[in-house]
Order: sequence, then C-alpha cells, then structure tokens
Amino acid sequence: MPRSVQSNPQPVVPAGWDGRRSVVVADRTVVAMQALRVGRLAGSTSNVCGKLASIPPLSPPNGSILEIGTLYGLFATALLRMVHRAGLEPDLTIVV
Repeated sequence: MPRSVQSNPQPVVPAGWDGRRSVVVADRTVVAMQALRVGRLAGSTSNVCGKLASIPPLSPPNGSILEIGTLYGLFATALLRMVHRAGLEPDLTIVV
C-alpha cells in the first residue's frame, strides 16, 4: 500500500525555540571567541552565526560531534559552548 508523501515537509522545531535568541547568543559567542585572539574563525560572521544558531533546533541526538579541518579550534570551542547551552554533554572529535 503506497504511503502518502508530503511534498513540502515543514521543519521540525522544538517547542519554545526562539530563533532570534539563538542568533543573538551565537553572535555573542563569536564576539567572545574573536576577543580571545588565539586565532580566527573561518568564514563570515553571518555564516558562522548561522551554523551556531542552528544547533538548538537540530539538537544532535547523542551529542557526538565530528569537526573536520579545524584551523585553530575556535569554531569547535564555540560549537561546544552552544551545545552546552542546548543542554547536551558533547563528545567532540576533531580530524585535522
């Protein structure tokens, strides 16, 4: 029996998720990482903020994160901060 397939599925967003708040928190995290001046974040500020702000709605199911090709590790640090804010205990693996 064929299943009905929805042609334009709606994104699944957790209840109570506030996109504006996530972007503000991501921007503050980027500013904090850049203030450390240990290195630099690869990509534009809007690109990095977009990747960091997408963590709460995507919510990694088991907290396992694979970072491939990190420059100075600043994005991985920012990523860990955002995952902690989402309430997960991350397990980060970095492949250089």
